[in-house]
Amino acid sequence: MDSGLLDSNTHLGINAPPKDRIRIRKMTTCAPIPVEGKYSTNWTSEKKHGVEMYLPTSPPEDAHKYYYLGDSWLFGFHVSNYTHVVSNLSVGFSPLPYKLEIRSAYPQNSTESGFAPIPELSRTDADVTVLLLNNRVSYTGKVLDPWFQATLPIGGNRLNEAWISNSTLTGVGCTEQYQFCNSNRCTPLSGGYDPRFLEAPRDLGFSPIQQATHRLLVYSVLSVRMNPILMFLRNEILLASTLVYGAFGISGPLPDTQWQTEMEGIHNISMTGLQRSVVGHAAEPNLHIRPGVELHSFIVPETDPLNLHLCRNQKFRTATHSSFSMFGLCFLVLTCTLVIVTSLSLPNLVHRIQRRSPNGVVPRLAWIEDDVLQLQRIALEGRGIGPWKQRWDGVPVTTGFGKKFRRDMASTFTEWGQISEIFKPLTEPESGREPGELEGLKNHMQVGQDS
Repeated sequence: MDSGLLDSNTHLGINAPPKDRIRIRKMTTCAPIPVEGKYSTNWTSEKKHGVEMYLPTSPPEDAHKYYYLGDSWLFGFHVSNYTHVVSNLSVGFSPLPYKLEIRSAYPQNSTESGFAPIPELSRTDADVTVLLLNNRVSYTGKVLDPWFQATLPIGGNRLNEAWISNSTLTGVGCTEQYQFCNSNRCTPLSGGYDPRFLEAPRDLGFSPIQQATHRLLVYSVLSVRMNPILMFLRNEILLASTLVYGAFGISGPLPDTQWQTEMEGIHNISMTGLQRSVVGHAAEPNLHIRPGVELHSFIVPETDPLNLHLCRNQKFRTATHSSFSMFGLCFLVLTCTLVIVTSLSLPNLVHRIQRRSPNGVVPRLAWIEDDVLQLQRIALEGRGIGPWKQRWDGVPVTTGFGKKFRRDMASTFTEWGQISEIFKPLTEPESGREPGELEGLKNHMQVGQDS
């Protein structure tokens, strides 16, 4: 799983010109590990040194199983010659459907490492993490996924047929590698404590602002590695947990690639945590810890001028504020206003010009007569319905309100009588038309009759 090159400005929100930006990349590689048999003992009553640290309440008669993926270490001190141990009681009476254990090794930092990997798992150019899963879920179908495998059929009170895991633990091993880049060069892929990763400013010739950005990203990357995320979230990080039905420990079957889905989810959470950590450097929320105690009381304010510069230039999305272009908004409002005003005023302006032009009377009246409402008026007049007023405006109406008309009156009118009815309102005072305009319309209609 490769994050690609993440730009400090584009992806992490550190506002800076191109010459002061840097890029970071994370690559996570995982594969299943057959921990049962090859790297484990059988159940034994032998209680080896260090069991008390893992199982402090284990009774003397309890049976144990030891897993050998490398010696265990704690804060730089050797703890045991095995990686993990489980007891018969700890496995048989666990209330959790999934129980996840994590061990990580950092080649250049033995103090932070939890184990020293065996040669098959050892890497000098990557951080190594082993995930051990105890699976106590009953599935309604067979599961062939190597991490969640459940191929042992059982029967029970809740289910007529179910499948469970026949392995005490199943394992997945992962490596994490990081890389810094400027505009034309990159450091090699390496672990989080590798000098090539930590000394990237010297090797890549970073500017002072780039050096401050590098320090911030190193801190953020190390805080969201796989180990701290898994140690904090534990079993809740597993997507398969959402399919378990309540406290019954029953789940539907899982696909054969479920372990890949889980690793992708962990990698994505790490990337999200990186973005969140960078934003938190500038604006950490003030969480309430207990009455009278809040998170901000434990935060040491920045004093370095370059780090303060990063804080003042941090961009992030927020639901409480919105960002918009004032120029774009004003341009949109003015343009829409101009279109509306033009649409409302243009017909009246053209109407006034045509009324004052002898050549514009007939075209304007023809335009009015072709309107839908005017055509309807003409059709109604042909049926003997009228008289009308405002017949040369946009909306003609009858002179009387509520007057009833017979449905068929066309036969009582002659052709000339119909034309006379059309001309009648033109001689009435309420028409409000200029004499030249009315005379032009009459001449137009007379020419039409002569033709």
